Amino acid sequence: MLYSIVNELNETLQGGFITKIYQPDPTLFNICFRKDKNNFQLFIILDSDLQGLFLSKQNIPNPPIPTAFTMQLRKHLEGSFLHDIEQPGLDRLLAFNFDPFTLVVEFMGRNRNLVLTKDGLILGAMRHKGKNSPRPLLPGGKYNYPPNQGKLTPTIFNIKQLTSSKPGAPIWQLLFDNL
Repeated sequence: MLYSIVNELNETLQGGFITKIYQPDPTLFNICFRKDKNNFQLFIILDSDLQGLFLSKQNIPNPPIPTAFTMQLRKHLEGSFLHDIEQPGLDRLLAFNFDPFTLVVEFMGRNRNLVLTKDGLILGAMRHKGKNSPRPLLPGGKYNYPPNQGKLTPTIFNIKQLTSSKPGAPIWQLLFDNL
């Protein structure tokens, strides 16, 4: 499903530029784009119970004083043109590419995050993870995508790959375990 959303967002936002960034709530970001004389608001929700993103024309109230991370996003991304949006490895994350910055949205359950990078180095994150974390997310550190879970990519697997993992298992179980 995220794959389809990425394609739609690329069609709508690619080539547009960021006009403003808001954080109305600790886990909600509103990124305003302008493309072809049209305005778009991309909402990114990173709540523990609800995660997702959508385009909307509805305005919601914003706090009078932005957070430090929101100010950092504004400093580096406002006025930047969106080159493309990728979904590395068809995982639960998106990379919004602005030259030389990348805004990575990680929809990873309790490890959800929004990370700003420049040339592969972390500039800031919604939630920092310390040096003792399996994947530290600290300013100045190298950004690494979350480790691959060893699952098949739905767009390139074949039925032999799927059935070879557990011969005789029902197809629904194979799909659930491997995709």
